[in-house]
Amino acid sequence: MALGRNHIWDGDPLGQGPIALVALVEQAPDVTGTMEPVVGAATAEEYVELVQEQIAAFLQAHADRVLLGHDAAKVHWSLHECLKSAQAPHNMLQTLWSFSRESRLHDIMLLDQRCRLVLAGLYSLPRPLEQLAREYCNLELASELSVPERLSAVHAVHEVLCQKAEEFVNHLAPEPQQIPQVSTDGLEIDFDDRRRPVLRGGPTPEELQFDPLEVADAQRIQNRREQVQESVGRFGPLGVGVDVQGAIALHCASKHGMCVDAEIRCSIRRTDL
Repeated sequence: MALGRNHIWDGDPLGQGPIALVALVEQAPDVTGTMEPVVGAATAEEYVELVQEQIAAFLQAHADRVLLGHDAAKVHWSLHECLKSAQAPHNMLQTLWSFSRESRLHDIMLLDQRCRLVLAGLYSLPRPLEQLAREYCNLELASELSVPERLSAVHAVHEVLCQKAEEFVNHLAPEPQQIPQVSTDGLEIDFDDRRRPVLRGGPTPEELQFDPLEVADAQRIQNRREQVQESVGRFGPLGVGVDVQGAIALHCASKHGMCVDAEIRCSIRRTDL
């Protein structure tokens, strides 16, 4: 990463592309007005640090971006605590939550698990950033890693995982052959006794120089590709946005506990989880 601004954020939006985040403190400061950096943020080219009072403005300035992290649920709740501690207005909390609700908060730890499950059929435990960087990017990270170096590794791993996800999508719904554009004047498509498409009226398939079955198959592939692309747009690569939402909820439950209906609790105990 070529560090363009290695200092406290100056209020200008960062350059284009996803923004990787990492919490610099375990807990949001209780004292307002402190200049202690609480969050590190980086695009692929520049790095800045944020004090608690800047979190709301930073999120607002980058409200349309994709955010990245390793253990994104931890990053989310760190930002949430900073906003609450700084007494940010409610709409700033809504801005924060919109990233996960719109699947624009990507967790490379969870995306790695998705890729291993989809591409290799492996159920795997979450892996540390150092292991992901070594496997996917051939990077050997030092034990004492600076924050900019850590965020640079998050970007590198995310790029490789997104490429793998895109390759899977292309395999699942390949680019179809060009569908012939045909005038439908006087042309009807029917089906024979074997449910094969047959043209009724108009020119013959030989005159049109295409097989109606090939056209139907190409259209089916095109429809599936559009559905897959829409799914990626709504839920992120390989649906990782859904996993992130679940991780955010579980992170809160593990920290504060959760109430469970007594009857449900008994049935949970009887299941083999």
